[in-house]
Amino acid sequence: MKKMREGLTLIEILVVIALIGVISTVVVINNKRSVKYKLTSTSDQLLSDIKRVRNMATSRVVIPGTNDFPIGGYGLMLNDPTNYKIVAYTVEDLSNVGDPYNSQNYVEIATTEFDDDFKIVSVENPSSMFYFRFFSENQFDSDIDEEYFKYVIKVAEEDCTGICEYSEISIGEETPQGFVWANAGINYITEYINPIIPGSCFLAGTKVLLADYSHKNIEDIQIGDIVMGYSNNRYIKSKVLELESPFREGYYVLSLVDGKQLKLTNEHPIYIRNAVTKGWASLEPDVTYSDSKMKVFKVKNFDEVFSIDGWKRITNIEYIAEKVKTYNLKSVQGNTFFADGVLAHNKGGGMIDAPTGF
Repeated sequence: MKKMREGLTLIEILVVIALIGVISTVVVINNKRSVKYKLTSTSDQLLSDIKRVRNMATSRVVIPGTNDFPIGGYGLMLNDPTNYKIVAYTVEDLSNVGDPYNSQNYVEIATTEFDDDFKIVSVENPSSMFYFRFFSENQFDSDIDEEYFKYVIKVAEEDCTGICEYSEISIGEETPQGFVWANAGINYITEYINPIIPGSCFLAGTKVLLADYSHKNIEDIQIGDIVMGYSNNRYIKSKVLELESPFREGYYVLSLVDGKQLKLTNEHPIYIRNAVTKGWASLEPDVTYSDSKMKVFKVKNFDEVFSIDGWKRITNIEYIAEKVKTYNLKSVQGNTFFADGVLAHNKGGGMIDAPTGF
């Protein structure tokens, strides 16, 4: 009987790693192809409707259900970044009607809803509302701010970091002879955007310990408030000098042995100890260093955190993939404060002395 082989050879392991890399690359490429496909479809639809609006004006098409050509011509109106209407304007001078977007000033012909992944803006003025309209072949009106006398609309990904795709659609341009309809086309552009690492933070509802031993929700803290911190083996009173409240794509929940929880972002330093180390630590030390050049340990399950009530063991760490608004005391005189009872560093200064006494 042949003896069964146990484990994998080095060559087999390398093959598996290579296959994983290939599969990951294919997933990323397919995802970007999906974005490109949807962007192309969205841009093609918008360009088609721009041409349709102009053709209706130049061909003197009457308003559906009537025998009248609209006195204000035909146009396209953006209600919000993902929704626009084709309309027939029943007033000639929109500048005198107060609100050019009032439904009393136009007859709606059609409405188009865009994919929520994309938004439409004018290049020079990224407002959530704009209109343009054609009266005839060379008569044009718009509240879009032209770029170098050219009217351009941009279709872009709603939220994007890294490799971002967008398109630019030219409507026409102003010349000394008046408006000229450009041979409208679509220019596709790939933009590389470096993601910005926002400051480390806590979620709304986190209780911050004040100098008088009362508590205040972190979202209610104001510049000038005096909070309780810890340094050089003693509690210190520190004035809040600066605040921040960025949106984040996800956060972590640390469950403690006494049933309490601490909700924070991946790079926020808290003070921990375990059998090997004691000091400042975060859930992702590399991100902490990139953000503040602060070298910290990694927070792990079963570490103990330094709190106002003594050392408490972490019993569970959970990541929540949810976009939330977060809050931080970005600058505190003593660089530390207590968040839900746990000692936290605001990264506004150098490393402080290790807490002791518990």
